[in-house]
Amino acid sequence: MTWDSSNKRVVTVSNKGVVKGIKAGTATVFAKVGNKKYVCKVTIKKKAVALKSISLNKTSITLKEKGEYNLKVIYNPSDAMVNESVVWSSSDVNVVKVNGGKISAKKAGTAVITAKVMGMAASCRVTVKEQEIEYITYKGVQYDSTNSLFRVFFGLKLEDRVTEVAAPGVATVKIVNDSGEEVYASNIAFTENDFNYWIEGVGDKVFICSLEIPVSDIQKGEVSKGQMSIQVGLLNDSQFPGRKFEISNLPEKTLTIVLENELPATFSRIGALDTILSKTMVTSFDYSITQQYDGDYIVNLDLFAMKIYDIDASGEKWSSMVGYRLYDEEGVLVDSGDFLRANAKVSDVFHMNEKIYSLKKG
Repeated sequence: MTWDSSNKRVVTVSNKGVVKGIKAGTATVFAKVGNKKYVCKVTIKKKAVALKSISLNKTSITLKEKGEYNLKVIYNPSDAMVNESVVWSSSDVNVVKVNGGKISAKKAGTAVITAKVMGMAASCRVTVKEQEIEYITYKGVQYDSTNSLFRVFFGLKLEDRVTEVAAPGVATVKIVNDSGEEVYASNIAFTENDFNYWIEGVGDKVFICSLEIPVSDIQKGEVSKGQMSIQVGLLNDSQFPGRKFEISNLPEKTLTIVLENELPATFSRIGALDTILSKTMVTSFDYSITQQYDGDYIVNLDLFAMKIYDIDASGEKWSSMVGYRLYDEEGVLVDSGDFLRANAKVSDVFHMNEKIYSLKKG
């Protein structure tokens, strides 16, 4: 008769059939007699080791609000026989909750998480801190023509990049128009009350701050377009990167016409060889700004004038048509016409392009 084992690291067998367990596991013992073979499945069970103590992988930990962490029980000895489940508990579930060792921070405070098993206990002290405001979202600048003001929108978020919050601070706002003039500079204080829900896009609600800048607080400049820069800082000394926005509807300086001649003034129309063709006396004038396109004005000048005399090359009066042309400050023709000189009389209204005026902004 011969004996053998399928796994000698688990079970050995002597030539007399004595079976000896080496370590936990399963093996098959074979016995062969002549042409016959006999088998026996042998299972070696682990020797029960008494549990001496337990501990946790953390004795203390600090989390931010909404933070999570997995606590684990460490058994001593590691191969101790444990035949019951761990029971977890929190000293303050409003601060920290625990479920199967997974702890979830709810709000700022302190709580003790305890694990119990087989009459033994281990604990971890958890400190929860408030999340800090770390992110800003600039939403843009809006011009309100009804109330004649600009609104600046931005939002603040916690470290999780999801939670929208309100906090007091100061926004540094500057406006420089496209002519390079700084027409506005101010530090605008804001509080939690300046934050509210606004509709964005197709009905999405966002919790953002709205700051108002009346147009009357902005200096008049040469042009109506420019850039607004804004940088937000909080009262806890947090500073966020700034941003610039292209804007229009900035207030412009008023266009005025300054006379360069005292009235009444006489103007001569000169022909060939400096021949005087006609003379006209301007007694008074008026003007109006009729249109405006992105800062380019079209100005109508009404000159109230009377004719003095007309002569031709022979010195005789003649009654041909007199034409006039009106140019804007860029030299673009904006009005023209003519009248019959012979029919000209005092108080006739017509336009002239002689230099009796200059256009200025002030």
